[in-house]
Amino acid sequence: MRSTPLRMLRLLWNDFSMATFCSLALVVSIFALLLCPQIRALQPATTQLGGTTASGRDAFGSARTCHLSQYAAHWENILVTEYQHTSRELQEQRRNWPRRRLEANGISVFGAFAEPDTELFGEKVIRVLKPRTPIPFRDKFSRGDVLLLTPNVANVDPIPRECLVMEVGKDWMSLGVGPNWLPGLWESRKHAGFYQVRLDRAAPQAPLKAQKRALRHLQKGEAGIISETFARLFSNSTNADERTSKAKFWFEDNESRIRAALHEAKTKTPFVPNETQEKAILWALQRSISLIRGPAGTGKTRLAAILISTALNFFEGINDDSTPARVLAVAHSNGAADVLLEALLQMGVPAVRLGRPASVAPQVQHRTVVAMAEKLPRMIELRNIMGDLTLDMQRRSSASYELRQEMIAMQDIIIQSAPVVVTSCIGAHQLFANNDDKDKLSVTNQFSLVVCDEAAQTTEPALICALAAAKAKQLVMIGDTRQLPPTIAFMDLIGTLGVSPMARLERAGVGLYTLQTQYRLPPSLLEHPSKY
Repeated sequence: MRSTPLRMLRLLWNDFSMATFCSLALVVSIFALLLCPQIRALQPATTQLGGTTASGRDAFGSARTCHLSQYAAHWENILVTEYQHTSRELQEQRRNWPRRRLEANGISVFGAFAEPDTELFGEKVIRVLKPRTPIPFRDKFSRGDVLLLTPNVANVDPIPRECLVMEVGKDWMSLGVGPNWLPGLWESRKHAGFYQVRLDRAAPQAPLKAQKRALRHLQKGEAGIISETFARLFSNSTNADERTSKAKFWFEDNESRIRAALHEAKTKTPFVPNETQEKAILWALQRSISLIRGPAGTGKTRLAAILISTALNFFEGINDDSTPARVLAVAHSNGAADVLLEALLQMGVPAVRLGRPASVAPQVQHRTVVAMAEKLPRMIELRNIMGDLTLDMQRRSSASYELRQEMIAMQDIIIQSAPVVVTSCIGAHQLFANNDDKDKLSVTNQFSLVVCDEAAQTTEPALICALAAAKAKQLVMIGDTRQLPPTIAFMDLIGTLGVSPMARLERAGVGLYTLQTQYRLPPSLLEHPSKY
């Protein structure tokens, strides 16, 4: 058979490991960074009085494309560097450290055994136990950790499976393992201690892929105006406050209507915002990008919730089908997103939670898109058919296939109809999941406003995930840049990935409003920091 260039590329691609792919992406990123200035220098920018010629417009378009390419390449380079470092470090530890040291540092668990536990909205949950473990699991692992589980059982292939930590005890962990049981696990359920497994920490690929995907949307100019503003301010922060001071759509010069919407929001909740919180809401909703800084105990999450409620009330009076009146509420982690969702539900805001139920706190799992779809009568009927052993295999298989199709359709309907969707910043990439081959969002899946709680702890590429998925026209960031910065795996990147987008824009001079009223500390403890 003749070896065509396309066939050769396919063969090469099949042989690539993830590390090789990351190295190639790094080279491409550096090439883009070097090439963009050359393109900009060669591009003519002829102008005429009274307007811009075609050459001038082309020059503007090329400059815009170059800014976006440089910005995307910069962050992709950094993300790949962090992933490669984390992956290499874990590999070296597993290769060189003795078992006792690996277990003591929470890198691996040996000699544990697994058993089926339960099922959570279609996801199988197992329990992993290691009796008499010298180091309690809860000291080394926490909810949301991603681990690789490898079976160590006769006649079962030792193929690792990525799983998610849901709960942790002294000598046990509950893990979400996806829609199917581990091979042979269900059959061995009556034999305690039979199904032995090994657990290893992993460098998860999903967050890397999600962030790279968002950056490529931005590079193609398909991530919304706020994402593009981030890229422009990254290369040139001159007049940053002026360039982000006015919202270019509904909220502009509508302070009286925002006041009315805020008043209505206050009637729906027992929470009464203080004067500085109300001023922060009125100020923020009239800007395209706004920063609200709140020291510990100033009610930042409740402020975020009532700001969202105010925005929804304002949206109700606007008839503009071209721009969806919806809010995407995000936070740096699943835990923080769950806290924000709780605050919204307490205020009567009809918010839904996007994400894997296994990664969501138990008290709000019922508001996940998956859980809401599972409760629909048709879904219950199909699951009953699948579990009815009196029916023939063909009927049950048909029900299983129909259930998968219906679940996708119902989840998409719930997402598109929800006025508020809550998720983690990176989790927002799931909004792309059910789109067509062109990978573009429909208008019904877009959000005009993004509100980011705990914004001082998120990384910039993670926030771009949310902004690109929403195609946002307005962004409110709420957090405290004087507290914890983003958590990163490679300390050499502390000056880049370790600087939150909120901190970067604050340094650039973007408008900042600071909350003043403290609820958590007594006056005696507040006296010293207030003076000094």
